[in-house]
Amino acid sequence: MDNTEKNGMEILNKVIESCKANIESNTETKASIEDYMNVSSELEQSVSTLINIIDETSKVYQKENETLKKTVSQIPKIVTAELSQQSIEALRKSNLFWVIFGTIFLAFLIILLSGNFAFKWYSESIRSKSELREEILSEFEKDGKLLYPKDDIQQLKNNTELVQKWIEKNPKDAEKFLRFKDGYEAR
Repeated sequence: MDNTEKNGMEILNKVIESCKANIESNTETKASIEDYMNVSSELEQSVSTLINIIDETSKVYQKENETLKKTVSQIPKIVTAELSQQSIEALRKSNLFWVIFGTIFLAFLIILLSGNFAFKWYSESIRSKSELREEILSEFEKDGKLLYPKDDIQQLKNNTELVQKWIEKNPKDAEKFLRFKDGYEAR
């Protein structure tokens, strides 16, 4: 073996090692992206479900509001009610009025609070989704990666240029290499 063939084989071995390292790095990056996509799709499903719940709640609220308006409009403006003294005393003793009033007030309060909590949770989940995306992208940037490591891309470019120059200078040896490459890619 002369010195050129020896250097060519060393270069070829380095290129092969670099390609293997790039394949491993790409596999890790692909797994990270798949994890991110899974988390993102789960979050999108949760948000979609919440939006459906809010839409349904809004429709029910609108129907109830319309029903209440119709009922209120049908109530006469002036109603004269004369209760006997005995009826008035019975109402005072039974506290029925306060029980009904308290129940209605409690139901209205629960509806308001649950609606308020639902809207807060929805806005927080939207904000959390955008923060999660920003966090993942900032982690990639901190590591010097843009879905692929910058150094690996630069090394791959250098290796490609080096192999192309070697092929131009050594066309006979290049035939063997190209046959090897075709067989390697066929796997």
